[in-house]
Amino acid sequence: MARTTRHFNKRMSQRGITGEIVNTVLRFGVPHGDKIILNKKGCRAVVDMLEKTKRLLDEISETGGYVVVENNGALITTYRLNSFRG
Repeated sequence: MARTTRHFNKRMSQRGITGEIVNTVLRFGVPHGDKIILNKKGCRAVVDMLEKTKRLLDEISETGGYVVVENNGALITTYRLNSFRG
């Protein structure tokens, strides 16, 4: 979490808002001027994205993993982790 003011810390405490909640809003929220907003629709979009990510991670895990070779910002090649015996 970024630097906080006494006012911010007091309001967090008064309103029962945890640092984890603040960090989640900062990570997934949408900027609107000087505010960052994470509403119900935004939460649903994040949950959908995380569910898709979980499915992909499960798929990657089942295959044993993948390798991506990168050099100076250029993607050179990719292969399944278990496919290269050297």
